[in-house]
Amino acid sequence: MDDGCLEIVFIFFAVIVGIGLAIWIVIATFLRILAWLVFYWCCAFLIAAIVGLIVGLFVPLRVLSGHSRTQPDIATPDEVAAERVIKHAPRGFTKHFGWDKAWPEYNPYQAQRDVVAVAAELRVLASWLWLKAGGSVWNRASRGKDADQKGNLSDAAIGALSRLAWVAGVLVPFVGFVLALYTSFIVWLLVMLVIGGAVYLCQQLLTLGYRLWDRGMMFRVRAKVKCPHCYETNPRPSYHCPNSDCSIIHRDVSPGPLGVVKRRCACGTSFRTTISAASKVLVALCPSCGEPLVKGSGARRTVQLPAFGSVGAGKTRFFAAALTAVGRQLDSVHGSLEGLNTEAEGFLRASERAIDSGTATEKTIHTMRPEGRPLKLTDASGKVLELQVMDAAGESFTSLQATEELTYVNAAMTMVFVLDPLALPRVQVDMRAARDLPDILVASGDQEAAYASVVDRIRSEAVDLTKRHLAVVLTKTEVLQKLPSGMSLDPENSDGIRDWLIDVEQDGLVRRIESDFRDVRYFAIDSLVLREPHDPLNPMRVIDWVLSSQKVPITLVPPVEEEASVTSSDREKASAS
Repeated sequence: MDDGCLEIVFIFFAVIVGIGLAIWIVIATFLRILAWLVFYWCCAFLIAAIVGLIVGLFVPLRVLSGHSRTQPDIATPDEVAAERVIKHAPRGFTKHFGWDKAWPEYNPYQAQRDVVAVAAELRVLASWLWLKAGGSVWNRASRGKDADQKGNLSDAAIGALSRLAWVAGVLVPFVGFVLALYTSFIVWLLVMLVIGGAVYLCQQLLTLGYRLWDRGMMFRVRAKVKCPHCYETNPRPSYHCPNSDCSIIHRDVSPGPLGVVKRRCACGTSFRTTISAASKVLVALCPSCGEPLVKGSGARRTVQLPAFGSVGAGKTRFFAAALTAVGRQLDSVHGSLEGLNTEAEGFLRASERAIDSGTATEKTIHTMRPEGRPLKLTDASGKVLELQVMDAAGESFTSLQATEELTYVNAAMTMVFVLDPLALPRVQVDMRAARDLPDILVASGDQEAAYASVVDRIRSEAVDLTKRHLAVVLTKTEVLQKLPSGMSLDPENSDGIRDWLIDVEQDGLVRRIESDFRDVRYFAIDSLVLREPHDPLNPMRVIDWVLSSQKVPITLVPPVEEEASVTSSDREKASAS
């Protein structure tokens, strides 16, 4: 082989070696650059992730403190009332009223909205960072891609290089930051779910326990709301907001979604939940008619006591004498009887003056819907009862139609039928023949018709009278016993009075009464003067039986031994003085 061929072969191999060396240098350079790039990606990703975790911890704090771009949707009382916060309607008695305008418990109602706001703030932060870190570059790269489609190769190349540089330098730390940001959010969310779930469970247990305690307290005293205005009976009252400038009415103050221990009205005023606590400070309202009730309504037992009878039978005088006697007896044992509104307090004072002076009581004014007089009885042991005296004028009992507005008789468990014995035909004969009798008002009209007007009214409402109690009260006994027909009356016991009614030809009325009511008790009273507690003519005995017939744990007539000891003690003090 000549020198020329060797030279060509040498040059060929030299070129091959050079190309290989160049390729090796390029590959080595690429690998070196790639190594530095991977190192940069690792460091940038780690640093960005750390920053993302730290930022992610502060995002919920910014949102909850109100310094974020995205503000939480507040669960306002208006939204609560519109049922956009608590999705289900109230249960039980208040389901017809809906949710009150009050601030809900933070957990879970506002907490759910705060989580949504934190997630929205993360999206806003990620979008803002995207635009700041690479939005302009990516836009320019996109314009380069459009130029490539139009045939401008230089712009296309610049766009491709820009995208490549953005991906190499910005994408990795951006992804690291966003992943860490959302990882921090997920960790925070899981922690909040665990803590919030535990708090919610404790909250529900506390709510259930506190609610059951309140219901148990109300059940123990058999508390209900009996409105003296509309006569309706409800399980609990409504309450006016304690803020006098606020017009919001709270229908249910039981522990629940609107507050376990305290409730905050839409106006910002807070008050204790439960009926037993709210009744001490809030103005109670009747849920049916909206009229204000007396203080403490709904937190104690209430007994409605209606009396009925013909015009002039002595209903108002009976109540005046009976309540005066009750008040004096309670005072003697360190109890009390007080009127719960101005009208009731005025009636007690007027009754006491009339009994002490022996003057007549004012006739009850005839109205279509008379209001009850709420009285508060407190015995020596501290037991409390609200007694609502329902005293309608005799004109209201002239016929069945006249009693249509007196719907309180439908719910009253015990009633008092006031019967004037001086108006009975047999007694009237003695009245006309008697001399030196005091000038006294005698009942007018048919007394049996007055009885029928009420009883037939109750029967028309499908009320079972066999579960009700009736006290038949003979008034004006002090005058009756001066007549020949009244001398045989034995007021000591119920059977004696019943037998006397039969003797004076009222056996038809007695049979009707006892066929209507299973539990009937007969009384004969003196409403003119006060008598000793155990005197059979003391009208206080009627009130005492009314309470015992409904199993009210308050006794007005003291035991005989107790009265004897009190009397002897009083005599010793009198002799010493």
